Amino acid sequence: MKNKIVLSTTLSLLLALGIQTSTVHADTTSTTSTSVAPGSLKINSVPSMTFNSTVDDIANSTSTTAKLQSDGSISTTDDEGYGTATNWTLAATPTELSYAGGNGKTSNLSVSTLTIAGTPITTIDGKTSTPIVKNGTNEGNTSTDLTADNTSITLPQDKQVFGAVYTGAITWTLSGNTGAIGGTAQ
Repeated sequence: MKNKIVLSTTLSLLLALGIQTSTVHADTTSTTSTSVAPGSLKINSVPSMTFNSTVDDIANSTSTTAKLQSDGSISTTDDEGYGTATNWTLAATPTELSYAGGNGKTSNLSVSTLTIAGTPITTIDGKTSTPIVKNGTNEGNTSTDLTADNTSITLPQDKQVFGAVYTGAITWTLSGNTGAIGGTAQ
């Protein structure tokens, strides 16, 4: 009983003094942010391309078309972060094909057309590029398949062709336009 008397005396004293017991809340605001590093536009991989023909076909036919021997793909990544407000172009710049003989002299093999993924390239000079994928807008990874059905090389007649491996190079260039936030691609 003693505890009850002390408690009721304390409550009575607080009420007598006019002290109210209530909880006070204060509102406050803070800011938060996240720093997002810019992404990139990149070529992940390109395949080597091999075509086979014969001296007989090249020397005795008006033109010879050789199909790609092994399937492959060109892999690109667009993680610039603008979604479809961006566009990009993958271009190929092929060089001539040549063979270096045992005497140190080179022999060039003309190419009429190099078709890559269905796009024909007729300027084979190592300087002029031809877009392969135009206005791609796929955020993330994109794969362009190269098969015997869509990739080939056409060689004009050459009576001086050697039975050898002729090689060249293809320079791949991926360029893009990141557009603007909330806008459309320029």
